[in-house]
Amino acid sequence: MATVQEKAMCVLWFFETKSVITTQRRFRTTYEKDPPSDNSIRRCLTQFQETGSVLHRKGAGRPSTSQENVDRIQETFTRSPRKSTRKAAVQLHMPHTTIWNVLHNRLHLNAYKVQIVQALHPNDKPRRFEFAG
Repeated sequence: MATVQEKAMCVLWFFETKSVITTQRRFRTTYEKDPPSDNSIRRCLTQFQETGSVLHRKGAGRPSTSQENVDRIQETFTRSPRKSTRKAAVQLHMPHTTIWNVLHNRLHLNAYKVQIVQALHPNDKPRRFEFAG
């Protein structure tokens, strides 16, 4: 809709005039842009009456993982780094996605598989240059 100041002014103007249309007209003349719809003004008004503020309400959201659980996960994978996230989830009584997210996003640990590659010897580089030249 609008900035917090503009919302507050809409609520103030509505309380002064008791008219959505007059509020929209004042908004247009004051801010020189299209006014909010009557539903937006009414929603802002009911929010102000319920909470005493026109600020955006913070949603409930998912609670973040506690630092204690992060420490438990880190300790588990420090003791046995080859443990799977699903086995750790059963052991710690947490969802495996929580464990995976903590490992990746907070502890910055990523799964990797050690791969055996061909060993390089000291005479390999000169032989490569000789072959390319």
